[in-house]
Amino acid sequence: MRKIVKMRAALLAVAGVTLMTIAACTDDPAGPMDAVAGSYEAAEWIITTDTDSWDLLEGGGHLRITLRSDGTTEGEYFIPAGVSPAPGRQPQDGGADDRRVNLAGTWTLEGDVVKFDHPTDTYLKFVDWEVVQPDELFNVHVNGPYTFTSRLER
Repeated sequence: MRKIVKMRAALLAVAGVTLMTIAACTDDPAGPMDAVAGSYEAAEWIITTDTDSWDLLEGGGHLRITLRSDGTTEGEYFIPAGVSPAPGRQPQDGGADDRRVNLAGTWTLEGDVVKFDHPTDTYLKFVDWEVVQPDELFNVHVNGPYTFTSRLER
């Protein structure tokens, strides 16, 4: 009788470990998000037209965003006045005022594509960000005559 009880306990333990192993191997959406989560900063942030080019980083701008494993974001982008004639800003007056945007919101990962959502209308949330390397997100976005090229590094 004691052997049967010990055998049952051993079988239950093996079954429990097996179930935990199977559960760990299933498609857990947090797993891939953990691989991409982290703090990113723009290493390249350029706007071009057929005739002009503006390097927003050289002009004193920055783009920083933290992607948390729970799907939330925090961060900011900043473009100083006069650095960019971005769409919605007036090229003739050098890009109007400073543009500082709070990037608190959410993010999702579908395959190798990151998407952002935050309350402020920015091109960041309307485009797909490709995970090109484990520590790099890349995007090229065309809006009228403007082409935005952005590369974020962790």
